[in-house]
Amino acid sequence: MVLKFWDLKHRRGCRERKRLRFWYGKENRVCDGEDSARTRFFYTYWGKDDQCMNEIVRKIEQGDYDEAQIALEAYMEEHPFTADIAVLGATIAEGQGQKEEMFACIRLGLESHPDNYELYYLMGNYYRYENPRVALLYYKLSVSLCNCRDDKEFLQETYDAYLKESGEKPPQTTILYLTHDSEQSIKSSMKALEENIDVHKTEVIAIDNGSTDKSVEILKKYPFVTVIENEHPVGIAKCINQGIKKAQKEHDIYLIQAEFRLTKNSFQMLQIGAYANEKIGAAGSVSNHFVNYQGDTNLYADEQKSQRQNIPAKNYYEVKTYLALFSLYLKREVIDKIGGFDESLEPAGNVDEDYGIRILKAGYQNYLCYNSYVYRLSKDDTGSVIRDWKYEPGQYRSFREKWGFLAEYFSASREDLMMLINRQREEEIHFLEVGCTSGETLCRLQYLYPNASVYGVELNEQVAKIGACKTNILCGNIESMELPYEKGYFDYIIFGDVLEHLAYPEETLIRMKDYLKEGGCILTSIPNLLHGDVLYDLLRGNFTYREYGILDRTHLRFFTEKEIFRMFARCGYEIDALLTTKTRQNPTDNHLEFFKALFEIAEVSITKNQVNTFQYLVRARKK
Repeated sequence: MVLKFWDLKHRRGCRERKRLRFWYGKENRVCDGEDSARTRFFYTYWGKDDQCMNEIVRKIEQGDYDEAQIALEAYMEEHPFTADIAVLGATIAEGQGQKEEMFACIRLGLESHPDNYELYYLMGNYYRYENPRVALLYYKLSVSLCNCRDDKEFLQETYDAYLKESGEKPPQTTILYLTHDSEQSIKSSMKALEENIDVHKTEVIAIDNGSTDKSVEILKKYPFVTVIENEHPVGIAKCINQGIKKAQKEHDIYLIQAEFRLTKNSFQMLQIGAYANEKIGAAGSVSNHFVNYQGDTNLYADEQKSQRQNIPAKNYYEVKTYLALFSLYLKREVIDKIGGFDESLEPAGNVDEDYGIRILKAGYQNYLCYNSYVYRLSKDDTGSVIRDWKYEPGQYRSFREKWGFLAEYFSASREDLMMLINRQREEEIHFLEVGCTSGETLCRLQYLYPNASVYGVELNEQVAKIGACKTNILCGNIESMELPYEKGYFDYIIFGDVLEHLAYPEETLIRMKDYLKEGGCILTSIPNLLHGDVLYDLLRGNFTYREYGILDRTHLRFFTEKEIFRMFARCGYEIDALLTTKTRQNPTDNHLEFFKALFEIAEVSITKNQVNTFQYLVRARKK
């Protein structure tokens, strides 16, 4: 029998626990070998529910998991869902060998009780044979969250015994705490650090980047902090390198900026994410600070609510080209292999992008952990963020000089085009992106649709090589290359700002029909030649190419709304969704009298909306 736990969750919500005590049978208090994996935590109730709950426990003790399941289901029909029920449900699922059901039970319990140490203990059991290092981290977390002396003793025994049994070395971490004119934020962020990490057993190094306020003075008041002081600003790369050099040589490194505050279990979930598999070299948090798409307004509107995201999860990791430096976990083996941060790239920055690429080229991955949330304090309260740090003037080489392309070339994920995808998360979907750069959109799609298969084609050889370290990317010209994919394989083929660069876009669209399934779609973004800024200049005799934008000097083709519809119709597609993007300031507002007069001309058939549209987002379905 399989316990469909999420179907049993009581609709009346959660209630506070009654008086409970931690129970385990003496015969199960064996902390090594096979028996330790079967050690269970059970609750015994005092009160009217005593008999029912004790009966469930008795059946579990006897190994009668199917009967225990039936009894628990009956109990849940009459009682609200609690973390204690989750503990029993997970234990039953473990006994039945239903691992995914066990995980679902644990996660449901933690959603309402994120500090429940019994559930983290069971999560250690879940990973015990699958990922010993992650199991150790969960056992360690259960110890740190436990405030019951007897239970804590048992949990520590379990941790110590498994440490010996597994032969694994638990990761040790040095925290690098970065400051620059941060006196307003240090007190709050340090308090969060003390609340969430045992700072007296953890090496903490604060590196100050030439602050002019009292940051250093405040830092020196914390006895557990080693302070590195720079008299003048030296840049983020040098600060990090100073910290790495000072840190214990075998330790992993966790970077956090003073303007960011840990939330409950955010560090622990990030560390666990870093050890989810051996290919991960770096793990980064999400935040209310939306740099590098490492944030989500839907989840993180308030700090307290967002903390409930910091619990175990599957498919909560997104592969990135690089990770921002506000909350970043680096494995020691990666640092030893690729070295420190490139100080020669400053003051222009891009040191985080550079380090991410180096991690990829060394054979590792950068993981964004959506179940590790750190809170950025208001800039009005805290001063500068990393990107605003000041540097000493000097001559430095650029990112483009080092890698052969601009960092901005691969930094964007096409969230706008993803809005046109109308599929469910668990569906098996096949995506091809043409002009995929380093695969940021493809990896985002893989995160949003875990069962998807993603493929990309990129013209720039250097960028394609970097992207191929993350996912399935080929280098080539879509107009001339032979595609190795099956005909009729893809649900979606994406052209993000690509068609205008092609010599023969219609021939390419016709060719792509063969690779789409019946009912498959092209998703594309196309600049609007009728945009008011272009039109205003054109009617004054100007059609000047620029480095970027609608008149990008690399554009070979230009389109209006009507021509977009005509092109897709000629190629055998039907447009079933058309969205528009606009600039911050509408051209019709900038040149009010001009466009008012233009629209009054009888022969002019364009609309105000067309003139204010910067770009069209198109979903065209194969006929």
